[in-house]
Amino acid sequence: MRGHFPLNANTFVKVNMFVDIFYVVHAFAKAKLLQIF
Repeated sequence: MRGHFPLNANTFVKVNMFVDIFYVVHAFAKAKLLQIF
């Protein structure tokens, strides 16, 4: 993977943060759906 994408550290951190937020939202929505059904 390293070397394929010319990303600087700042972009990598932003992508990491976005992935973390996505997982949190996904887990939260999953818990809500399990509560409903």
